[in-house]
Amino acid sequence: AKPIIGILIGIDKLPLYEDETKLLQLYAYTQSYTPHDTLLCSYWQKRSKQKFNLAIIHYKSQLWYDHLVIRDYLRCHREACHAYETIKKQALQNGHTTSQSYRTYKTPFLKELFAKAKIWRQTNTL
Repeated sequence: AKPIIGILIGIDKLPLYEDETKLLQLYAYTQSYTPHDTLLCSYWQKRSKQKFNLAIIHYKSQLWYDHLVIRDYLRCHREACHAYETIKKQALQNGHTTSQSYRTYKTPFLKELFAKAKIWRQTNTL
């Protein structure tokens, strides 16, 4: 729905050091929002000709694995991909154009998707 490349980066220590933050800013990234737990994740975006979202997550944390299980589930379930695409398009069509509003709109769907992905992961590997 949105032409944005999402990138998941795992690192050993958060929050980011000041020089790491400055380097991201040097390459035109801005912090997209500050999560409640800055020791586990940091979210950035770049809005140029090509758009990027960075999720910088504490490597091998539960949040890291949560992101991966959803990715893996979507890779294996085309119908879930189409449903997710539909939700994202609906969000935009209904005027949810800010990051926060867009995320909030998708949250119920993502919670259900995550529950299905966790159950699927218990009996499946890639």
